[in-house]
Amino acid sequence: MTNIPLENVVRMLETLADLHNIDSLHGSRVADIAVAIGKRVNGGERLDEAKLRLLECAARIHDVGRVGVDNLIIAKAGKLTQSQRASMQEHCEIGYNIVKDALPAEISLTILHHHERWDGTGYPRGLKELDIPLFARIVHIADDYDGIISERPYHRAHVASAALNEMEKQLTHYDPRLFAMFLHVLREIR
Repeated sequence: MTNIPLENVVRMLETLADLHNIDSLHGSRVADIAVAIGKRVNGGERLDEAKLRLLECAARIHDVGRVGVDNLIIAKAGKLTQSQRASMQEHCEIGYNIVKDALPAEISLTILHHHERWDGTGYPRGLKELDIPLFARIVHIADDYDGIISERPYHRAHVASAALNEMEKQLTHYDPRLFAMFLHVLREIR
């Protein structure tokens, strides 16, 4: 068996994910934000280049599991029913099962846990605080922010300040240290 470079596998999975995403640039925007946060991790010292690369790859394909979710649910303009929400939440497990044997654990576990919340109210496992893998905690913040500032079938795009107001109403969802780094990153971008 040939050893396929990580970038080729990620690009292929990114293409697959884009077929089931409303916004084909979502993964790359999440990756940009996640890497910017990752550069601040460890008391202001950045993750090394290899870890940043894994974080970028994980962020780019964090929603690959949407290939197993009905497109009518993904594109639904209104509120999801309880059954539809359960189907949508399965994308974390589906994505994990797609990549777990082919990609490093940092990537597969990010895909599995990127909707876990610091306070334990997330899914699929209800992990909390430091039980959530670092990359998943970073991608969660970047994913939520990009989801709020981007046009979706179920809401219009918000400006950055409105997105931050919305996220600050749910601060218990985010690792407080990483959220502070995220705020610093946003100030640098502006």
